[in-house]
Amino acid sequence: MKLTVCVVLLVVLVLLLPDESAGWWRRRRRRHCSRVNCAWGNWGSWGACTAQCGATGTRTRTRIVATHAQCGGSGCSGSSSETQPCNRGCPNGTPSGPRCICTGTGFTGTCCNTDIDECRDGSHTCNSEHGVCTNTEGSYTCRCDTGYAGDGRTCISTNAGTGWQRVSGGLKFVSVGRSGVWGVNRNDQIYYRTGTYRDEASAGSGWVRIDGALKQISSGDNIVWGVNSNDDIYIRQGICWYSPGGTSWRNIPGKLKQVHVSPTSNQVWGVNSGNNIYRRTGITASNPVGTGWQNIGGQLKFVSVGRAGVWGVNSNDQIYYRTGTSGNENVPGTGWERVSGSLKLISSGNGVVWGVNSNNQIYVRAAACPPTYELVAVNGNNKCLRFSARGDRKNYQAASLTCRGQGARLVVIKSAALDTFIDNRIRTTYAAETWIGLDDLTAPSSQYRWSDGSVLGARDFNDWSRGQPDTIYREKCVEIRPQFSYHWNNHHCNLLKNYICEIGARPGTSQGSSWYRIGGSLTGVHISSSSNQVWGVNSANNIYRRQGITPVSPKCEG
Repeated sequence: MKLTVCVVLLVVLVLLLPDESAGWWRRRRRRHCSRVNCAWGNWGSWGACTAQCGATGTRTRTRIVATHAQCGGSGCSGSSSETQPCNRGCPNGTPSGPRCICTGTGFTGTCCNTDIDECRDGSHTCNSEHGVCTNTEGSYTCRCDTGYAGDGRTCISTNAGTGWQRVSGGLKFVSVGRSGVWGVNRNDQIYYRTGTYRDEASAGSGWVRIDGALKQISSGDNIVWGVNSNDDIYIRQGICWYSPGGTSWRNIPGKLKQVHVSPTSNQVWGVNSGNNIYRRTGITASNPVGTGWQNIGGQLKFVSVGRAGVWGVNSNDQIYYRTGTSGNENVPGTGWERVSGSLKLISSGNGVVWGVNSNNQIYVRAAACPPTYELVAVNGNNKCLRFSARGDRKNYQAASLTCRGQGARLVVIKSAALDTFIDNRIRTTYAAETWIGLDDLTAPSSQYRWSDGSVLGARDFNDWSRGQPDTIYREKCVEIRPQFSYHWNNHHCNLLKNYICEIGARPGTSQGSSWYRIGGSLTGVHISSSSNQVWGVNSANNIYRRQGITPVSPKCEG
């Protein structure tokens, strides 16, 4: 009975306290729950890139939660997606937004991955008559005909002639220039070749003895310079068409063992017995004698000045070119550049240099620019430019064809520095409307394209005159217009204007790239920079003239 009563009381007690008992039971169960932290699943695959190339491409991938947090576990940290750069860069061009800039690469397309066939589209610089163009990936090569030198990109005439013609007489030194052919023999007697004054391509008809005694001589333009055995310096005065042998010698103060005058500019350089180098100052058209001597740093035993610049050789037969003088004879230059090879004597012509070595072998080197072109260095880049003469005016298409026929193209202007140089040259020479290599002749309309095939972009350098280019008159070709303060203007392509051709300077240097051996044996050789005619003498004092050289004329400045 007592046991029964106890059981009943216990049941009643449990019924009276249900919440507390349940809570206690739940608390007991929570003490056995395991803490679980959040966990990410694996990353998914990367999505597509937003650009094929350029500077802005990105791609994204995502992930989801694999395990959620439980029993107070920590949540997942980090983002459910991530982005990274992709396809940034250009295999051949310069990244710009979601594309590449291909200018000057030899490729085209959004990513500059489509090769331009320069041989097919005509944008190559091979000489069309004397070089064969072969397309390569991103470029092209030129195979040059005999008589033309190439660097793989251009073919430039070495104008080396076809052979040697023996000329009667005996001389130890000979020089050719606008004043004709002059020379001295082993007794220092002076001779002029009749019939060669202002006709350098002529072999002449005989030798005329000139009074005086010189050991070395140089023919200029209506002036002849020379030095005697005592290193005294003389000029020949009174040279003209009715007196090609001149009238008298005039002593010039100073001492030089060798002197050279350019027949295109009458600029004079020389060296003394100590191999010190001097340049004549103050030379002008009205004063071809000049006013004094400027010492130039360096040591040379022989120096020559011409349209191809100032060249010299030292006592070790090492060859040097004076920087800044190619196509610009009137300046002293800025320094000496060592040139490969070994010569004992050298002569600077127009776009070409001749020399002989210690074995009397003859060599020729095509200089940085072909004849009639001048070297222009802008922003570290070299170009060879030819400004048409004052009376040489053509329509746009004819001007373009003329340039292409010389292995060149109408000039491309992509910098303010080059534009300023060209403007100043036009101002100070013929001051006339001048075609440049920019036109709107190819689709799409109103998109101007340079002669090198590149498009003039909105952010590219330009020098348009205010309100230009306009479209109302269907003017498609671009000129530099003096009436618009020498800014650019689009005009009718059929109008006659001056024009500017450009060709790339031979790679790497201002002085060409290779020496080419010429048959024969000479102790001395001389080329005229006004005609590129060549004369020389051998060890027996026999005189030779190079045949087959096509005369060239220096660029007319006005």
